[in-house]
Amino acid sequence: MSPSLGSTVENKDAIMGRHDWDDRWAAIDRKYAEEMAASDRAYAEAMAANAKRHAERVAARKKEEAIAAMERWKAEEHIKAKAKADEEEFQRRRVAFQDWLAKTRMKQILSLHDVEKNIVAYCEG
Repeated sequence: MSPSLGSTVENKDAIMGRHDWDDRWAAIDRKYAEEMAASDRAYAEAMAANAKRHAERVAARKKEEAIAAMERWKAEEHIKAKAKADEEEFQRRRVAFQDWLAKTRMKQILSLHDVEKNIVAYCEG
């Protein structure tokens, strides 16, 4: 064999070997890209699940706050209604007392008037 032919064969082996390494590196790159894509998908799914849980917690908290606000409003309305009823009862009793007082005074006045009549009748009589 001539040296030029041998060197051509060696060059060919070197070239073939290089292609083998290129294929290996390409396979490694594809595998890395697939793993990164799977990792990115898993991360995205985890973030979506986390966002969903967070949204559910926020919704639950808002619901609890709304229920608490409704209960506070009901309690305030109950207090207002009780105060109104108490005020109406007070006014009713005040009017009844004033009527009783007016009748009592009228009785006293009539009673005094009767006493005056008796005194005048006694004195005249």
